[in-house]
Amino acid sequence: MTGPAPRLYFYALSMRKAPELLAAFAQALGPDTMCRAYGPGWPTKWWMNSAQVWSITAADSPNTGAWGAVTPDPEDLAVWLTLGIFPPFQRKGWRNVIREFLHWEAARLYPDAQTTKIGIRWDNSEYLRTAHYEARQGSAWRPVGDITYPFNYFLFARKIIQPNGEFT
Repeated sequence: MTGPAPRLYFYALSMRKAPELLAAFAQALGPDTMCRAYGPGWPTKWWMNSAQVWSITAADSPNTGAWGAVTPDPEDLAVWLTLGIFPPFQRKGWRNVIREFLHWEAARLYPDAQTTKIGIRWDNSEYLRTAHYEARQGSAWRPVGDITYPFNYFLFARKIIQPNGEFT
């Protein structure tokens, strides 16, 4: 996408509302795409019990166009970022705006965290190519390796810099 970043609105969801949004998203994508993007059996019970989820709308649309979530890593000083964009709103520049919002919300909600992370499934080749390209172009997201459990993901991480300019 070229041009100005879209103006998006973020609404924190209760644990009661989040499953409804994620179910609507899964239905919109279909089971094959959901499995390729997030892995079989996603979202897990642990994820649902740990995540803070937001619904996201555009300034020019009353419909929910995406969702985003932050989830603290249970074994590391990191926070996982997860997002999904409904098909009619894809390829409109939302992904980077959402990731930026989630990154700073993770820093606010988990002040001891040192990094935010995203995992991209190995078989999600288009998104993986885009992430590697953006990293080569100077994105704050850096490739940091891969993980094969519970699924095969390539990992990207971004350091959290507190508002005073210091790294945590």
